[in-house]
Amino acid sequence: MSERERHGRPMPIDRFAAILDAYGAEPPRWPTAERAAAQSLLAVSPEAQALHASAARLDRLLTASVAPAPSAAVRAAILQAAPRGIQAPPSGAVETLRGLWQALLGTLTGELGGWRPAGAALGVALLLGVAAGGTVGTQSSGTRSTTAAEESVDFVQLALFDDAYAEF
Repeated sequence: MSERERHGRPMPIDRFAAILDAYGAEPPRWPTAERAAAQSLLAVSPEAQALHASAARLDRLLTASVAPAPSAAVRAAILQAAPRGIQAPPSGAVETLRGLWQALLGTLTGELGGWRPAGAALGVALLLGVAAGGTVGTQSSGTRSTTAAEESVDFVQLALFDDAYAEF
């Protein structure tokens, strides 16, 4: 039930005309919330019936019409205005490391809209990587209570086969 039906007011004829203009004459296309009120108005109002008949004629005319095929000039103008895709690098350029690097940078800057947006995106990615790496803990969550400095000393002693590690 629509807002208008709940308050007991019928749909205004100008709203019915706007629905016909926007959605056509077939009720299944009308907004669900206003469909019942529009159909009620159509059943009792001669003015709404005339507007509906006019909209139905327009619908039939639009359904029967066939769009003309575009001319060669229009087709060429559309293709000329279309954005260019990723250009393939020259045949021998990718064979070298420098050519591959240039092809990758060219693709990246082409996709991101130029050097400045590409640099900004790479800078943000770098900062996020550094921030994420800084937040990751370096110690395991075990029960050991040794500090990182003590562990580094222990590894050095182990590497030198010090007497403190006789069991190894």
